[in-house]
Amino acid sequence: MISLARNCPHCQTEKAGFTLVGEGPAPNGRWHALFRCNVCFGPLAAEMLINARGLALKDVHGELQHHANIGQIRFFPKAAPSSTPAHTPESVQRAFIQAEDAIRRQHWEAAAAMDRRALEIATKELSLEHASQTLYKRIELLADAGKLTPSLKEWAHDLRIVGNGALHEISGLDETEATQAHELTRFILTYLYTLPAQVEQARAHRENGK
Repeated sequence: MISLARNCPHCQTEKAGFTLVGEGPAPNGRWHALFRCNVCFGPLAAEMLINARGLALKDVHGELQHHANIGQIRFFPKAAPSSTPAHTPESVQRAFIQAEDAIRRQHWEAAAAMDRRALEIATKELSLEHASQTLYKRIELLADAGKLTPSLKEWAHDLRIVGNGALHEISGLDETEATQAHELTRFILTYLYTLPAQVEQARAHRENGK
């Protein structure tokens, strides 16, 4: 029996097992197959060359990607890349990406906790002299310094509260709360990092053009 293990593009499970559910010949001597993730049951299509005449996947044993008679495999869909706001520091990116991966896996509390961590790290990096202060205080200080608008300050506090709830509340979070918290994080990081960098780039371009 053919086996397949790879990262699932739907639930993001690493080295998930896949079950063959259908196959058939395709034009240009290629072969099509449909697999189902054993974790989330999401579909994964594959197109490949089979080097042995008359060989069908249902008769093949072993790992698909390492089989001597199978080559040039392409899988669909591709895993969606993480969409971290541009110019975000690597330490903040890691937390944001982990939050995004948790949402894909429907781990709502983990997603909100990592979004809160992204905010925690960002406020420390942008205000190193106040790194020992609480997150609440750092948000207030960044707002006082004009680095957060009044609306973004309130959003940051909302994210802080949601993240605390994800860690401490027995009831946890639902999908809506987790996805809204993630989008709040995206907006805040865009304002803190992406927009200032774009302004600097535009200013440099204008000065170089003079």
